[in-house]
Amino acid sequence: MKKVCLIFVLGWICSFESHSQKKNTLDEYNLKGNVVSVHENTYKAEYRSDKWEVGEKDWTGHGQSNFDKEGNITELIEFDQNDRILKRHIFKYDKDGFVKESITSDSASKLITKQVHVRDSKNRVETVKSYDAKGEPGLAKIIEYNESGKPIVEKLTDGKGKVFTYHKSKWEGDSIEVQSHYSSSNELEATIYLGRDKVTKEITEILILRPDNAIINDIGLCYDFDEKGNWISKLSVDRAGRRSTFTKRRFVYR
Repeated sequence: MKKVCLIFVLGWICSFESHSQKKNTLDEYNLKGNVVSVHENTYKAEYRSDKWEVGEKDWTGHGQSNFDKEGNITELIEFDQNDRILKRHIFKYDKDGFVKESITSDSASKLITKQVHVRDSKNRVETVKSYDAKGEPGLAKIIEYNESGKPIVEKLTDGKGKVFTYHKSKWEGDSIEVQSHYSSSNELEATIYLGRDKVTKEITEILILRPDNAIINDIGLCYDFDEKGNWISKLSVDRAGRRSTFTKRRFVYR
């Protein structure tokens, strides 16, 4: 088993969701091998006797992702710390193999939201529209791309098109390098700097700064990998001492 220690920063709740045009979700998620499912649990990390140890289950960060034979995600299940289902997300694809909608339901299979993916002539997701259980429009994502097809602006709007927040991304190759977050009044709220391991492509560093360059958060990570090259253990150490965690993943392969 290979092991590599990396630097990571976490704490700002944000999404680095990719909108590349890869049809294969495993490629999108940087997963290797013919994956059937990924089972993930998060635990509190406790520092004892000069080393980090796995503590009790954290209150969040538990889930299972299922993939079809083409390598596309078909289902994502969220659990609480007692392994009870919180939400279930089902993904549906069009005849060309692109996601067309996702349906989110609760533990009793009651519909919560439906998201419809609207694509442009190049099969790029340009809008993700959300609808509640009654079919009323909710939040929507609007995505803009650069000439090379990378998403560079993502806006979050209400049902009437009013922008709540948005972020701009700067790319280095196939990875986001810098992401700037703005309020609805166009004021910069935070800038996120990302670094990645050149071999594994996993995030190695995230630095989250306020407009005055004050640090919002700073975390260090260590990964363990399986023989396929997928990480199976991730230690997230909050340098400010607020919240450190272990994330464990178990893979089922075909």
